[in-house]
Amino acid sequence: KHAKQIQYLAEFHLGKMMKLRIISNPVSLLFLLNGKDKYLLIWETVNTEEATYIWFSDKDRESLKNRFKDVEKDLNLIRDIGKLEYLRTNKDNCRRIVHDYSDVQKGFDKWKNSLEEMKD
Repeated sequence: KHAKQIQYLAEFHLGKMMKLRIISNPVSLLFLLNGKDKYLLIWETVNTEEATYIWFSDKDRESLKNRFKDVEKDLNLIRDIGKLEYLRTNKDNCRRIVHDYSDVQKGFDKWKNSLEEMKD
């Protein structure tokens, strides 16, 4: 479902700073992207109709390391209590981009534009 999004994220993933993280339930990937003045940790599922979840980190290694640990905890929490409950309790820690499946190309363009705005 999210092949275009995954290709886009893989192209800009900072692999030298963080190995691509593969998550099994649901099958998904955790990417690290460079923003203007922050890093973005981005969780994207492969075959489910999940939104793209994004966490931000300051641009220093210690902050990134701590944020990554927090994101790992958040992903476990999402698995345990569900996405909606997680969003109710953790609004400030995470943003998301909801996918538009009505038109594949327009939906991808809308998703990409939303992501680029968050990178600025």
